[in-house]
Amino acid sequence: MAPPSDLASTASIASSHERFLRAQSADPRLTDARAMVSLWLLLGLVAILLPAWLKAGVMYEVDVVGVLADPWLPVAVAMLLSVRAGGLNLSVWGCASLGSAVAWLMIALGHGVLALPAAMLVGFGAGVVQAEAFRRLRIPGVVVTAAGGLAAMALSRAVVNWAQLSPLSTEALGSFSVDAVRLILAAGLYGGTLLILTILDKPSSPWQWPTMMADVRMYAALVAGGALAAGGGAIILINQSAYVSQAWLVTDLRVPTAVLLCGAWVWRGRGGTLIAGVLLPAAMLVTTIWLEMVPTIVFSRYQGPVATLGAMVLGLQFLVRRRRWGWRAACGLGWAGVAVTAAGVNWPISFTEVILVRAGFGIWIVGMVVGLLPFVRKTPKEPTLQETGQ
Repeated sequence: MAPPSDLASTASIASSHERFLRAQSADPRLTDARAMVSLWLLLGLVAILLPAWLKAGVMYEVDVVGVLADPWLPVAVAMLLSVRAGGLNLSVWGCASLGSAVAWLMIALGHGVLALPAAMLVGFGAGVVQAEAFRRLRIPGVVVTAAGGLAAMALSRAVVNWAQLSPLSTEALGSFSVDAVRLILAAGLYGGTLLILTILDKPSSPWQWPTMMADVRMYAALVAGGALAAGGGAIILINQSAYVSQAWLVTDLRVPTAVLLCGAWVWRGRGGTLIAGVLLPAAMLVTTIWLEMVPTIVFSRYQGPVATLGAMVLGLQFLVRRRRWGWRAACGLGWAGVAVTAAGVNWPISFTEVILVRAGFGIWIVGMVVGLLPFVRKTPKEPTLQETGQ
């Protein structure tokens, strides 16, 4: 018979798990709101942007399947895992650069078939180093991954400079030069991760156990994220036939914007990670079209449109998470602002497009002002249905 202390500990853990499961039965009003700023917003943007993109196929390189299986998709999955674990992995771009350098080296050495596994193995090692630093040194995950990303970038440049690699050719790439092979590799990494998430999202999985939700989740997210980002970098190398050199710690802003748009920050309870993962390819499609077709509103750099979209979505999701009085009206205005901004793509390179984009951004700003006023006035948080006894 187990000692009383062990029985008490087991009972305490079981009770904690039961409270955890009860907490995940979210307020239906909040579930609807979270769907509005992730699922319905994403579907609405697809419905607005995709027809215009297909119609303008003469002006743009339209490839829906290629974007849905974008080589950056595994990198976005790596960031999604860290967000769901309660952190933010800023090393994904650096690990992608490192994976690209390793894959280039393997192809140059005549071991092209090992390019992707070798890149993922190195990325796995980079993830373990960061995870150990996070666990042992108790340094915030953002700081650890920022330092890890910079170190990975420096290491990737060192590998390229040391090996003095020559530009890739079709002969060197071999079967990798076929577009279908690249799509299969990206879709395989994404699909395999989604399958693992499906298994981990079972109620009986240790991933769901409340005592494992902090350090272990983040540890696993950093390790898996390093491997996925490096694998994505290898596929980007194959897709572009060129090394992915990172000049900055944060580069392709489609990655964090797509992670926001798929709802990684707002979905709660079991299945939230899986839902966000399923929506991620559509989010990458929206961010790609937005980058190509929506004119810059605020920022003048080439990533300006995506940065604007990310800020608009982040503002909406912030209001839903905080839920001060009036947040529904504010979210409605913000949602309408994003939709009006996107609608401008139906009149490309015209005065009408400029007017709609500016008007949509203005409506979103009004919504944010309405939503943020309660914070200035220190209005209390709106109670949930459980708190009101309904």
